[in-house]
Amino acid sequence: MSLWNLFTKNDQNKNDLEEEIKLVFPSLDEVALTKVTALCGLFASIVYADLKIETQEIEAFKREFVKWVSLEQNSLNHLVKVSIDYAKQLVGVDTHLYAKEVKDLMNEDEKYYLLESLFTLAASDGNTSLDESELIKLISKNLGLSNQMYLSARAKFLDSLGEFK
Repeated sequence: MSLWNLFTKNDQNKNDLEEEIKLVFPSLDEVALTKVTALCGLFASIVYADLKIETQEIEAFKREFVKWVSLEQNSLNHLVKVSIDYAKQLVGVDTHLYAKEVKDLMNEDEKYYLLESLFTLAASDGNTSLDESELIKLISKNLGLSNQMYLSARAKFLDSLGEFK
């Protein structure tokens, strides 16, 4: 597979995830659909960043997601499963696509809250791995946030950071 095909495939997978989300949220407008798709993609990328998925991470995904979007339990379970399945296919390659999508749709406070949600997911199994922390740092940069904002969000989770254990 050529490098170009890899990026085309990643973009197609982002669109596939969006199509799955349309089935759960058929009445979402384009902006809301983009935001929900990006949240699902980013959340799932963090859950799978260490290449294993713990039950606590799935439950944290659900808890954090409903803070952003109201959803009934069956739809939420389906959305989480589909999101994680896509993350497994992509193994974090396309997080910049999701971050880029919401960069202009969220204000700075929302982006910071997103970082906190991502750290909550990473810490939900009791250990934020270096891979998870570095992926959140990359997402933070792609969102246009300063390193200070990243460090501020990260500081709230120092007790779970693997490099400090």
